Amino acid sequence: MNVDPLFFWEAVEANIILIGVMIVGWGRMVNQRNPPIPTQRPSTEGRPSSLSALRASPSPGRPANSDLFSSSAQYRTLDGEQDYVFNFRQMPDATFRVYIVGQPPYDGRATDPHSTHRHQDSDGFFICWSEPITTYEDAKEIARCFAEATEKYRKFGTRF
Repeated sequence: MNVDPLFFWEAVEANIILIGVMIVGWGRMVNQRNPPIPTQRPSTEGRPSSLSALRASPSPGRPANSDLFSSSAQYRTLDGEQDYVFNFRQMPDATFRVYIVGQPPYDGRATDPHSTHRHQDSDGFFICWSEPITTYEDAKEIARCFAEATEKYRKFGTRF
């Protein structure tokens, strides 16, 4: 499925200030080494929105391959209300794929691939992006944008 690039850029133009704020928040990436994934949602008090690495290891069910990069990260939305968990995987062609490991439900909104900008394969849902994702930094930025846009869609029905 291809997403019309003009459709995407219209949404970007409408949210340019929000994106600027999110980019500043992105700079707060904190690397950690293999901590357990929390079973309860931590308090949002005094905690900025950011993606923080949870683990840098091969994903369950996938063979370990030292040539391919795989890392998971958690992102708390700017409003501090929701957490998303992503897995960034380098594919054999050296591009990256951003898998959505955890996210809140769509609360009655449409969940089709076009509305949610998600594809699915045997490993789960991943973010639909119109161009190849060539760097880990780009993959992190796309994950952040996806989480914030998905929150607007969940709350207000704003398409992205």
